[in-house]
Order: sequence, then C-alpha cells, then structure tokens
Amino acid sequence: MAKCVRSIHTNEIPAKEKIDALDKAKELALKLNELHGLYFLVTNVSDKMEVNLIWMMLKIYLIITRMN
Repeated sequence: MAKCVRSIHTNEIPAKEKIDALDKAKELALKLNELHGLYFLVTNVSDKMEVNLIWMMLKIYLIITRMN
C-alpha cells in the first residue's frame, strides 16, 4: 500500500537573514574543521569528550541551517 504525505510548509526567509545564516554556517564549518583537527591532538579523555560534544553540536547546527 502506497502512502502519500502532503504538507503545506513554506520557509520564506528574508534574503538578508538567509545570507547571515549562510555566513554563520561557513564560520561554524571552519571552526568545526579546526576542532576536528584538534581532536586528534588532545590526550586528556575529558577534553576529547568536550571537543567531541562541541563538534556534534556544530554539525547539528549546520544541518538545521541547511534545512532552512
């Protein structure tokens, strides 16, 4: 049985806000890349956990930003 889901959903974001969001996403992507590189230099386990948590949070932010 095939199912069809329809929704009326618009994400109309003003151009300036969209550009600001993309700039922030780019900034966070660069920070994410830097943190990922630092992850392999950190030897303390708790520091690695903190870096990993920040890394995951930035990835989530980037995913959400792309969705809008």
